[in-house]
Amino acid sequence: MPRKSHVTVEEAVQSLKNFILYFPTSELPNYSASVWKEISKDLNNKWTHHNVYNNVVQDRRNILNLARQEKGIHIPLLVDEANTKSDNTINNSSVNVSSSESTTSESECAIELYVNERNAPEDVKSMHKGAVKE
Repeated sequence: MPRKSHVTVEEAVQSLKNFILYFPTSELPNYSASVWKEISKDLNNKWTHHNVYNNVVQDRRNILNLARQEKGIHIPLLVDEANTKSDNTINNSSVNVSSSESTTSESECAIELYVNERNAPEDVKSMHKGAVKE
C-alpha cells in the first residue's frame, strides 16, 4: 500500500485554484517556470516544486482536472491519431492467408507469421517446421 501523501487532494486542488491562470489550456508551464515554486510555497512546502510539477503534469489523483472543473474551465480531450492505432496492426501486404486456411487457430497464425519473417531466428524456424507450411 502506498504511503499517505503529505498533501491532501483538497489542499492540492485549492492551491491549484489559486494559480488557475497558469492552467487555462492543455499546455502547461515548463519545469523551470516559477509557478511550481509558488505553488510549493502555497502548500507550506509540503511538496517540493518538483513534486508539484509531477503531480500536476501527470494529473495525479485528478487534482488538475478537479481544480479546472471547480473554476469552470473545460479542456476538450484531443485524440492523438498515433494513439488510436493498435500496436498489433498487421500490414496486409505481408500476410498471405487463403480462404481454405481460415480454420487455422490464432496461435498457428502467429507462428506462421513469425516463422515466415526473413529475420526470424533459424532455431525458431526449425522448431516449428513441421507445424507450419513454408
